Amino acid sequence: MQCWGDELLHAGGVFLTWSVGRWQWMKWCDRLNESATMPDLLVNTHSRNVHVNGVQTEKFSSNVISTCKYSILSFFPRFILEQFRRYNNIFFLVIALLQQIPDVSPTGRYTTALPFLIILSVSAVKEIFEDIKRRKSDQKVNNFHTQVLKNGAWQRTRWRRVNVGDIVRVENEQLFPADMTLLSSSEPHAMAYIETSNLDGETNLKIRQGLECTERLVTLQSISALKCNIECEQPNRHVNEFTGTLRIGDIERPLGINQILLRGARLKNTRWICGAVIYTGHDAKLLMNSRLAPLKRSNVDVLTNRRILSLFFILVTLAVVSAVGAHFYEESLFDVAYYLGLSGLRTTNFFWNVLTFFILYNNLIPISLQVTLELVRFFQASYINCDEKMYDEASDTCAVARTSNLNEELGQVKFVMSDKTGTLTRNVMKFKRCSVAGVNYGNDETDEFDDNSLVKTIDSPSENSEWVREFLRMMAVCHTVVPELDDEGTLRYQASSPDEGALVRGAAALGFVFHTRKPQLLIIDALGKEETYEVLNVLEFTSDRKRMGVLVRCPDNAIRLYVKGADSVIFERLRPKCLFEEETLTHLSEYASKGYRTLCFAMRLVQEDEYNNWAVEFQAASVALDHREKKLAACAEKIEYDLVLIGASAIEDKLQQSLHYAMTGECRPLLGELALSCRAVVCCRMTPMQKADVVELVRSCGEHVVLAVGDGANDVAMIQAANVGVGISGEEGLQAASASDYAIAQFRFLQRLLLVHGAWNFDRSVKVILYSFYKNICLYLIELWFALYSAFSGQTVFERWTIGLFNVAFTAMPPIILGLFDRPVSDSMMLACPALYLSFQKRAFSLPQFAFWIGMAVWHSILLYFFSYGFLYDDIVWKHGRAAGWLMLGNSCYTFVVTTVCLKALLECDSWTLVVVCSSLGSILLWIVFLVIYAAIWPYVPLGQEMCGLAYMMMSSYSFWLAFILIPFVALLTDFVFKVIRVSTVPTPREMACLHERERITKTVSGELGNASLREEDRRLNGVFNEATVYGSVTELDELGASVLPSRRHVEDPRHQIEPSPSAERGQPPRRPFIENARLLENVESALVEGPMEESSEAQSIPPESSSRRGYAFSQEESGAVLQSEVIRSYDSTSAKPRGN
Repeated sequence: MQCWGDELLHAGGVFLTWSVGRWQWMKWCDRLNESATMPDLLVNTHSRNVHVNGVQTEKFSSNVISTCKYSILSFFPRFILEQFRRYNNIFFLVIALLQQIPDVSPTGRYTTALPFLIILSVSAVKEIFEDIKRRKSDQKVNNFHTQVLKNGAWQRTRWRRVNVGDIVRVENEQLFPADMTLLSSSEPHAMAYIETSNLDGETNLKIRQGLECTERLVTLQSISALKCNIECEQPNRHVNEFTGTLRIGDIERPLGINQILLRGARLKNTRWICGAVIYTGHDAKLLMNSRLAPLKRSNVDVLTNRRILSLFFILVTLAVVSAVGAHFYEESLFDVAYYLGLSGLRTTNFFWNVLTFFILYNNLIPISLQVTLELVRFFQASYINCDEKMYDEASDTCAVARTSNLNEELGQVKFVMSDKTGTLTRNVMKFKRCSVAGVNYGNDETDEFDDNSLVKTIDSPSENSEWVREFLRMMAVCHTVVPELDDEGTLRYQASSPDEGALVRGAAALGFVFHTRKPQLLIIDALGKEETYEVLNVLEFTSDRKRMGVLVRCPDNAIRLYVKGADSVIFERLRPKCLFEEETLTHLSEYASKGYRTLCFAMRLVQEDEYNNWAVEFQAASVALDHREKKLAACAEKIEYDLVLIGASAIEDKLQQSLHYAMTGECRPLLGELALSCRAVVCCRMTPMQKADVVELVRSCGEHVVLAVGDGANDVAMIQAANVGVGISGEEGLQAASASDYAIAQFRFLQRLLLVHGAWNFDRSVKVILYSFYKNICLYLIELWFALYSAFSGQTVFERWTIGLFNVAFTAMPPIILGLFDRPVSDSMMLACPALYLSFQKRAFSLPQFAFWIGMAVWHSILLYFFSYGFLYDDIVWKHGRAAGWLMLGNSCYTFVVTTVCLKALLECDSWTLVVVCSSLGSILLWIVFLVIYAAIWPYVPLGQEMCGLAYMMMSSYSFWLAFILIPFVALLTDFVFKVIRVSTVPTPREMACLHERERITKTVSGELGNASLREEDRRLNGVFNEATVYGSVTELDELGASVLPSRRHVEDPRHQIEPSPSAERGQPPRRPFIENARLLENVESALVEGPMEESSEAQSIPPESSSRRGYAFSQEESGAVLQSEVIRSYDSTSAKPRGN
C-alpha cells in the first residue's frame, strides 16, 4: 500500500509539474501574440537615425518576412499549447500517468502512453510539414529581386538582402521591397506615381515627390556620391503619417508622407525611382499592420472538446458507480468469506477501485480520434490542392490549402467579408459604351468599344457627326493624362485616374489621339489632323465637386470649358431646355443597371472678357493661405453654368471571371439603401486594421463562422482575424496568399471551395467524429456489462493488446475512408443548388445528433454483449471437451463488435465505392487473420499465452458462426429500419437532392431531359431547398445588419437631403435629382433571388419617369503631394527622360 502511495505521489508530482509548465508556456505565447498585435506599444520612444549609403550605428531588423506559425525555438511550446487545448489530449496524458501505478491499471502500463506518443508525433509531423509550406511561400517573397547600389554600381539583390540605409532603384510596375524615402525619379521634379491598391484598395494613382535637394540625383555618379542622414520616427502602423528630417551637410529638410514609398505599393507610369531604405521587414508599416500567424481552431474542434467533456463526466460517473458496486459485492463476502482477509480493505479499496474502473473505461473517449482527424484533414487538403477545377491556367496556379485544421470550417461559413479591388474586380477599366446627342453607341458583347454606326456617323455630313466629334475631342482633351513613348516607340498614357486612362485610350481608338503634352499646351491628332490646345486652367476633381474640368483655348482661338462628372452635378448646371436630356437619362439608367461607371460630358463657350475677369479671381484663390480648396471650388462654381450636354460615357470595371454582380461603395448616395436591400455590410476606404476590426466585430455578434477573402497585403490582418482566411494569389503579390489559410488563383474558385470542398469536408469530419465515439462506446461499454457478471472486480473481458489495437488497426480504416471518400451529393449538384450548403450546416454537430449516436452505441453494446453471452455462455462444452472461459466470451464478442461497427460504416456512407467496401470488409478480415496468428504464436513468441488455441476453438464451433451472422444483423437491423422510415417520411434536403440526382441521371441517359430542362429543374429544386433551409437564417442576417448599418429611416432623414441646385438658386425651374435610381435596387434584389439575369429587351429600356437616381464613378487622388494642374505643367513629352544610370 505504501508503494502505491509513493507511485501516486510521483505521478501527481509529474502532472503538477506539467500543469505549471503548460501554464507558463501559455502565458509566454500570449505575450508573444500581444507583442505581434500591438507593435505601437513596444517601439522605442527615441527617433531612428539612418545613415544613407553608409554604415549604420545601430542594429535594425532584416528585410526577411515570415508568416510561419513556428520557429525552432517556439515550436515545442506552441505545439504543446495547441495540442493540449484539446481535452482529449489532457485526458489521455492523465490516464497514461495513472497507468504507471502498479496493480491499479487492469490494462497494463503502456497501452495508453505508446499510442498517445504516436498520435502526438503524427500531429507534430503534420504541423511541421504545413509550416514548411508556409516557409516556402515566404521564401518566394523574400527572394524577389531588386537593384541595390553597391560599390558604385547597381547590383541585382534579393529582397531579403536589402538593409536599412541602402539606396534602391525600382523600375516601372515593380513593387517596393521596403519602406523608402523618395530621392529622385525619371519624372520632372522627382515626381513618382504609385498604386496603393495593395495597401488601401484604392485604384487611383497617387503622386509622391522627392525633395528639391535630391531631385537632381539622376546619374549613377551623383547617386553614388550621396552621403546623408535621415532622422525619422520609430516603426509604427500609421500608413498615412510620417515625420522625419533629411540632412545633407548643412542642408536640413523636413520629410513627410508625400516623400515615402511604402512596401507593398507598386510603381506606375514612372520609368524608375531611387529611394533610401528606412524600414525593413516586419518594421515596415505594411507588416506592422499584420499580426502573428494565429492558432486557429475550428468550431468542430470546440464542439468535440465539449462532447469529450460530457463523456468524461459520464466516465467518472460509471467509475464511481462501478466502485460502489464493487463495495457492495465485497460487503456481501465479508461474513461468508472471512478467510480471504477482506475486512482490512473496507476503507481503502473504494478509492483504488475508482481509479481501476476509471482506467478500465477510459477508452470510451477514443484515443485515435485526433490522429484520425489529422490524417483525414491532411488528405482532404490534398484534394483541394489537386482539384483541377480550381486550377488557373493563365497564371499556372493551383489552389493551396496552407492549413488542414480548418477544412470543415469551410462548410460552416455564415458571413463572407471580401475585399473589392483585385478580388471582385480585375482593376482593368474599359471604355464600353457612350451616349452622344441622345444616340446610344457601343455594345456589351465585346471587351473593347465596338460600334460601326459611330464610325459611320463621324464620316457622315449629318448634324450628329459634329456632336460625336466634339464628344471624342473632349475625351482627348479634358483630362490630366501624360503621354510618353516607351523604348519600342509605343504610345503609353500615365493616368492618375484609371477612368481617365480608359477614356483617353477609347478616344485614341476612335481616331482622336492625344500624343503630346507641354507645360502650357496639349496636342491631339483628330482624324489625321493635328490640333493644338492651350491649357488655361484645370478645375480639380474633388469628392465634393464630383467633377473636373479644363479651360482651353482651341485652334479657332475660342475659349471652351469642358466639364465631366456625375450626372447629379452636370445636369444641375445645364442651360434651360437643354437637348437630349431625357434620352441621356435613359441611357445612364441602362449603364448603371449593368454596373458600368458613368460620367456625363458638357461644355460651353466662354467669352474673353468673362474669362479674364474670372482668371484674376481664380489666381487669387489658388494662392490663398486659408481655405484654399473651398475658395477654388467656389470660384469654379461661378464659371460652370449654362453648360451644353454633349453625352455620357460608360466604363466597365471588369469583374473577375464568372462573377456576375458586385456591390461597391463608389456611389455613396445609394450605398446605404443598396446595402440594406441586399442585407449586406459595405465598408470603404478602410485601413488594414479597420478591416480586421470589422471582421472581429462580426465574429463577436455570435458563434458564426466568418470567412475573409482578399488579394492584397492590406487584407492580411483581415484574413488572419477571420475564422477562415482565403488569399488570392493575384497580381498584387503573394502577401495575402502567404498569410491565408487557403490560397486560390481566382475569386470564382471560392464557390467550389465552399460549396463542394467545404460542405463535403464538414459532413465527412462530423461523421468521422461521431463514428469514432460510436465504435469506442460500442466496444468498451461491454466492460460495464461484463462487470455485472464479474462482481465488479475490474477484470477486463478482452485481451489487453486487442484493446490497444482496436482503434489503431482493426477499426482504423473505416473512419478514414469515410472521411475521404464519402460523397453525400455530387459536386455538380452542389454547384447547381447552392441552398444545399445551408442544409449541410443544419445537419451540424448538434447535441441531439451526438446523443442519438451515443444512444445507438449503447443499444448496440447491450445487444452484442447479452446476445453473445446467450449464445456462448460458460456452461457450453466446446470441441475436445474444453469449457469456454471469459476470454473466449471476450474474443467472440470482440469479433461481433468489429463486424458490426465496420458494417455500420457502410450503412452511414452515402456513396459506396470499391474502396469503401474493401476498407470495411478488409478490417473484419484483418481481425480474423490476426486472431488466428496471435492464438498460434505462443510458445514460439513469449506473448499471449492465454490466447493459445482460442482461435481454433472458436472457429470450429457452429454456435460461433451462427452468432457471427445473426448478432451483427440484429444489431444493425434497428438502424436500417429507422433510416428507411425517416428518409421515406421526412427526408432532409440533401437526401432529396440524392434522389433527384439519381432520377436526373436516369432521365438524361434515356434522353428525357435536355440541357434547358436540366437548368430549369435545378432552379426549381434550389427554390425548394431554400424554403427548407434558408428561412431561419434571414433573421440572423437582418439582426447583424441592424447592428452595423443605419436603418432605412436614416436614409430618409431630412438632414441627408440633397442641397438645392445652383439652377434653383438662380430662379430657374428646379431639376430632378439624378443620382442612382430605384430601378437599380429592383434589379439587384431580383438578381439575388433569381440568379444571373438573362439579356432581355426589358433591361434595355428604362423609362425616364422611373429614373430618380443614377450614379457615377471617378477616382483620382485628392490633395496629393502635387496638384494635377501642377503635374501637367511639369511635363514636356517631347523631351527625353533621364535613365538614371
